[in-house]
Amino acid sequence: MKKNKKQYDFIIKTQQDLILRMSSLNDWHLDANKKVMRTETDNWYLRWKVDYLEKKIKEHLPDVALYNKDDMLFDQIKKEQE
Repeated sequence: MKKNKKQYDFIIKTQQDLILRMSSLNDWHLDANKKVMRTETDNWYLRWKVDYLEKKIKEHLPDVALYNKDDMLFDQIKKEQE
């Protein structure tokens, strides 16, 4: 009977330990997921701001080259301004 009780105590203690470990792992996962979602939201908002500003710049200054990939246009505008 004592041997059975020791086995049951061991099983209960092991289960409690596993539950605590799973709980802490779940908390870590939720925190990590929160950080990922916050980063995704920040990234989306920054992309939106850049798109909005590009659109406004193109509306008011349609001949302005915004990026280096527009080198030909940039050179053309620079020559026109000189």
